[in-house]
Amino acid sequence: MSSVRQAAGLHEDRMAVSRDVAIQHATHRIESRPRPTLVDLERLRSSTRVCAWFAIGGWWILSRALVVVTAAVVQYTQWPAGAWRPALAHRPLALLTAWDGRWYRMVAERGYLVIPRHQSDTAFFPLYPALLRAGRAVGLSADTAGLLIANLALLVALVALYELVRVWTDERTARRAAVYAAIFPVGYVFSMVYPEAVVLAGMSVAGVLAARGRWTGAAAAAAVAALTRPEGLLLILPLGVLAARTWRGADASSRRRALTAVAAAPAALAGVCAYEWRTFGDAFAFSTAQRSWGRAFEAAGPVRAVEELVRSVGTPNAWLFRDAAFCVVYVMLIVIAARFVPTAWTAAALLIVLLPLWSGSFTSDARFGLVAPPVYAGLARVGSRRAADVALRVCSVALLVVATATVLLRWP
Repeated sequence: MSSVRQAAGLHEDRMAVSRDVAIQHATHRIESRPRPTLVDLERLRSSTRVCAWFAIGGWWILSRALVVVTAAVVQYTQWPAGAWRPALAHRPLALLTAWDGRWYRMVAERGYLVIPRHQSDTAFFPLYPALLRAGRAVGLSADTAGLLIANLALLVALVALYELVRVWTDERTARRAAVYAAIFPVGYVFSMVYPEAVVLAGMSVAGVLAARGRWTGAAAAAAVAALTRPEGLLLILPLGVLAARTWRGADASSRRRALTAVAAAPAALAGVCAYEWRTFGDAFAFSTAQRSWGRAFEAAGPVRAVEELVRSVGTPNAWLFRDAAFCVVYVMLIVIAARFVPTAWTAAALLIVLLPLWSGSFTSDARFGLVAPPVYAGLARVGSRRAADVALRVCSVALLVVATATVLLRWP
């Protein structure tokens, strides 16, 4: 028995030695492998970014194709009956040039015209019609230029939105945010002769460049946003906070550039006011003109907005419930995003969505909220699980098609 035990013990010792040798060899192989360098990590990040850009570009193509094809089909079938005037029916992609597109086209073709106590085109900010006019200078019609600018600006906006949300959180969430922005149900506006795509691009580019300390580019982007829509002024909040955080460790030159970026949007708006004061004798002609559309900012505005919503039940104005519903959705998504989005961006987004209510109506709030980047960040967090992500993409695509088809029933 003792000899058997000795043999068993010897066998166990040999096995232990073999295991130790195997472990040593494995450890040596692992340690002998080259460790990733900073260059390797940077290449990995770059490849991830390029893959994301291509994926986002694919969703941009898909979403814009859906909008354009839907608009073409609706125009071909002349639906809804009675809404298609002969002049409208014979214009290519007329669905995407309707409503405010007509006003921007008129400004581009003949400049501003003020008619006291009537709807006047001074309500529309100058940069977008100026871009349409530049398109005419190279042989494009105002409508063609507007459609090209809007759709290309959306591509820039989606990539910039991805980069901005990536500053706030992880790469996957950032990619989903850009995809959801591309297929957002109200996102057909991004393919119309409307300036929202330019504004979203300006705000997102300004945000990501400021986060990287590239203040000169951020200033230019902020000015673009503010010259296109008044919401651009709210960039003063996130850019101001970023500048304050970097102030102590910055040199004099960096401080000047940061101040320039913070002041860019207010300066651009001041330029609009100066032009309107000199031309029309009213520094706030863009605001005065809104009264003819039934908008006038006052303390009781939200109360009037709710009252108007209640009165709209059973009337053609019941479309207000669409805008009110999106207003609620936007606020919920911004609150969700507030867990990881900087407070200044959250505040700016809430102001973009809620300030219009002080004009006394929910009208077009579904469109106004499109330019608030935290909305898409919050939606991306909702879609963090695979099932939720798939459901959001399918539902968004379907709703995008349906919403595009209803353009002539109600302005966005």
